[in-house]
Amino acid sequence: MGENQTHASNRFQGTPGYAAPEVRSRGRLSLAADVWSFGVLLLELCHGMRYKRIVALQQAEAGGVSEAPAATSHVAGAHAGDREPGVGGASTSGGTDGAPPWAVLPPSCPPQLTALVRSCLSLSPAARPTFDQIVAQLAALLGESRACGSTADAAAASSR
Repeated sequence: MGENQTHASNRFQGTPGYAAPEVRSRGRLSLAADVWSFGVLLLELCHGMRYKRIVALQQAEAGGVSEAPAATSHVAGAHAGDREPGVGGASTSGGTDGAPPWAVLPPSCPPQLTALVRSCLSLSPAARPTFDQIVAQLAALLGESRACGSTADAAAASSR
């Protein structure tokens, strides 16, 4: 399907929690929507839990609300268990970087990874990185991680 085409179905297509806001609201498929989905996956990997739990914990911290996502779906036919964070009842205003307020990474994540994930989850499709940019940033992070690991290994070996 082309960048400016929509799916012709009245039914939602895809996994709701990974669908970009523009796909859920207007059915617009694009590479930027795929970047959003990848950003949700990265967020889950960094937290070690599903996005629904991440959103619930963020909402509980922010306002003492119950630990269930308060979002409502804009898509006809979506199931209550398939609600997307950041749509409907949940805030979509985002931070200064344009990511939704629930896109908070653990403090243990490197700042570069935090910035990458939040850029993938930008509410503006035009502000999301390309996959080439994502690969380059992840490769750089991996290189830094390996360099730090080899320095630590060398220090440990010399202290023996």
